[in-house]
Amino acid sequence: MKNEKRGGNWTAYYDPDTERYFAEIMYTSREGREQYDYEITKDIYARLGTFKDDTDNERLIKTTKLAYSFENTMYGTLGPERTVWDDEAHEAMSNHDRKMKNRNGGKTGSAEDKNMLNRELTEKAEAFLKRKFDGSVYFNEHPDAKAYRIEHTYRVANIGRKIAQKEGFDETEMVIACLLHDISYCEEFGEDGWIEHGRRAACISRPFLAELGLAEDRINDICYGIAIHVDDKADFEGERTPFALSVGDADNIDRFDAYRIHETLNGDNFLGLTFEEKLQYCQKRLARLRELTDLEMGTKTAAELWKERLSFCVSFYEKLLGQLECSERVSE
Repeated sequence: MKNEKRGGNWTAYYDPDTERYFAEIMYTSREGREQYDYEITKDIYARLGTFKDDTDNERLIKTTKLAYSFENTMYGTLGPERTVWDDEAHEAMSNHDRKMKNRNGGKTGSAEDKNMLNRELTEKAEAFLKRKFDGSVYFNEHPDAKAYRIEHTYRVANIGRKIAQKEGFDETEMVIACLLHDISYCEEFGEDGWIEHGRRAACISRPFLAELGLAEDRINDICYGIAIHVDDKADFEGERTPFALSVGDADNIDRFDAYRIHETLNGDNFLGLTFEEKLQYCQKRLARLRELTDLEMGTKTAAELWKERLSFCVSFYEKLLGQLECSERVSE
């Protein structure tokens, strides 16, 4: 139940569900209604109602961050209704929604946020990633590896965005998480470097995410997803939210598609194998792919994409094996 304070034109309350304080100011006249919503501090809530002049209470509320503004203007009895969103109000409302959606596994209740990519933030993440890679000694010595890692990163980001769109996650945050998931490849890997690269990527990413102005709980969710994407382990406290799990899901989904088939066959020198070795190779690949078909994903969307990709890979190797079996003799 909400604890409330009221004045002539204002209402302030504590919401125990969100553990936050809010206030609204409303002006009503024959011409219509104006409403302004604010998120206030505990201290301001305590001071409200202590002023003799009620306008001083309103002034105190207005010192805080405006979250929403609404104007309903009636012309006659059946006039049009007008909702006014200014840039500041829109930004404040969006930021508040991002803070709250972690309680719902990273989902947002705003339809506009669900389908909107903040290009300014994602481009900053791209630039940060490329600066790190450009400064890498290893990548400067291995440009092919650098090109592949960039290409893989963009594919993962686009898969992550598709998951975010269908699951109602914040697209911008998901794309940023996926862009940064392998940023630690800018470093030299030691003996255990690869297994640690998710945790190192989270460590590198956290200060940058803070510079972007993201809320702390969202930074932690993004970093947790990056940290666990390799071996499902992090070196800090976090929650396995559907959002966090989707970073690793997007990474895994990219590992099973046309490009990766080409890369794998080329890397394993498939054309250099003997005929019998090629047969065994395809049979082993098919057995492994079938084992992975029901791998658990963090969301329904990721599960659908995963099965679609695995089905494609299975079909490819079945056809390849079938062609090989027809390459040695005339069929009976």
